[in-house]
Amino acid sequence: MKRMVELIGGLHTPSETIETTRAALGAMVKERVVVEDSPGFVSNQVLLPTINGAVFLDQDKAASRTALLYLQSKLAAPRRASQLEE
Repeated sequence: MKRMVELIGGLHTPSETIETTRAALGAMVKERVVVEDSPGFVSNQVLLPTINGAVFLDQDKAASRTALLYLQSKLAAPRRASQLEE
């Protein structure tokens, strides 16, 4: 199961719904972040360029897959949603 959940409010989603959902996810020990509605998930839009870059680096033999996976694990340090919330 995913540890992080994107909360995406729609145009008519009351703020109370977002807050209730945020609290429920906190009780489930889920990291959560509130984002605006956008095509695809915001996390996918952030992650996919990194994955594509790694694929090209592998294709060009710039680094081994082991090195790429190691770098990804070190560079994508997990953060708590509380560290990201405004």
